[in-house]
Amino acid sequence: MAMTVDVCACLSQHKTTLLRELCDTNVLDVLVKKGLFNVNDLEVITSAVGNDKCNYFIDVVSKQSGVKLQELCAVLDNECPKLAKELMNDRRNSQICKCLTGTIPQATVPKRASSSSRFESFDVKAK
Repeated sequence: MAMTVDVCACLSQHKTTLLRELCDTNVLDVLVKKGLFNVNDLEVITSAVGNDKCNYFIDVVSKQSGVKLQELCAVLDNECPKLAKELMNDRRNSQICKCLTGTIPQATVPKRASSSSRFESFDVKAK
């Protein structure tokens, strides 16, 4: 849960870039397709204006934990390169850096099996 708080705090510090990325990318659609956000979350966020859009996004992120939070960070890294770069350059936020780079020690991350839709687990080791 502490990591979720750190990620949300970091996103709050970078609202200008977050807002730009929410408006200029398809990150919300990807989050819905991956099951990390639901259609209601999408509608609330897209209908909001300005900082409210960011606040609703951060509120939904605050309900994520564990593997889902790591998946969310991976989506942000892939879909929001400007935000990911800004977050990575903000050295005060080491937890978000670990989340974005997938270097959270001893975390179990799902790995999609190549021949089926079942997940295999493996340990992520710190670099």
